[in-house]
Amino acid sequence: MKILHLCFDGHGLNRFIPIFDHFYPDRNIWYVTEDKKNAHRMSNIEGDNIHWLKPWINKDYLQQILELSKHVGIDRIVCHGITGFYLEILRLLFEEKKYKVYWLFWGFEMYRALGFSGKMRLIDNASPFNPMSYIVPTKWACYLWKNILGHKGYEKSLMDFLEYADYFCFWLYEDFLLLQKHYPNHLEFRHFQYGARWKDTGADASMPERYFEKKPRTIIVNHQASTTGNHVTVLKKLKSFKGIKDYQITAPLSYGSRMVRRTVSCWGKWYFRDKFHALVDYVPRDEYFNIVGSVEVAIFGQIRQEAAGNLVFYLANGTKVFMREESTLFQNYKKQGFIIFSFEHDLNSVEDLVGLTLEQKQHNARVTAANTFYYEDFMPSLLDD
Repeated sequence: MKILHLCFDGHGLNRFIPIFDHFYPDRNIWYVTEDKKNAHRMSNIEGDNIHWLKPWINKDYLQQILELSKHVGIDRIVCHGITGFYLEILRLLFEEKKYKVYWLFWGFEMYRALGFSGKMRLIDNASPFNPMSYIVPTKWACYLWKNILGHKGYEKSLMDFLEYADYFCFWLYEDFLLLQKHYPNHLEFRHFQYGARWKDTGADASMPERYFEKKPRTIIVNHQASTTGNHVTVLKKLKSFKGIKDYQITAPLSYGSRMVRRTVSCWGKWYFRDKFHALVDYVPRDEYFNIVGSVEVAIFGQIRQEAAGNLVFYLANGTKVFMREESTLFQNYKKQGFIIFSFEHDLNSVEDLVGLTLEQKQHNARVTAANTFYYEDFMPSLLDD
């Protein structure tokens, strides 16, 4: 078996190349697309089996990959995402023969298509008069991209890709169901998770109580300056609560959209004055986790699937979490048995911002441990026929 990987620079490339090399030694060939906007590569990787792609400069990359596939006998293709470059590669290779194609799902490909097509609402208050409607995937942004900028559209790219793919590889089955609902296809679901654990690290269900200690009346809103975070929706709801002035509200904004960073900072200061703190500067990792780990309540405004790593951190560490009911993550966490709360129906006053009891915190820690995934359980059979 020889495996051709098509992936982007970044997205944890330094971490998951060793994982595939561990389970499929001497079988992996990596074609990594560099980010056109970055002056330097984000991933520090080298090797005879690693090839860096600059398709906008190197115009003969398609012929190189075709010759490589014939020379080494590639029979598996793993797509770590979807892009027009990868579609061109698949079209060319499939002229030679059919391959098994494994789509390692992230989320942006499907949600971007759903948003641009108008099949799913990603932000609140989307309208032709809301500037965010032209930044976030919406039908108004789609009109701008297609009719003014000449873009072919992400939905077509997704649908074209689905003609080649055989396996949808992800850990969140609800996202697979969402894809099947809007884009019926022949794909088979395979469990895969970039951020799994190794069995020798274990999973501790007996979280020390010191991890559950929280600063009273502290709230954190979202995990970054995400364009689909609906920060203002969350802040407006909190502003309507009598007694909210006694709470400290933090919004991590160091990573993400500069427009969102400015907008949220302005609204937060306007609403809450010195009780609002925007984390706009990068801080050391340990300091950041000390900040976010001490908050009593976390509120996430995303409708789409986003911030899973942050959410699991909060649930495991005793933070009370509110989420949007439409989120596939919310649906999955409820199914797993987490004590988690609806932004729409459970958050109505400051009384609802009271933190979890010790018993509830311990319950969520146990559910986290029970739902821990290990590489050894799914990686050996991931690429089976």
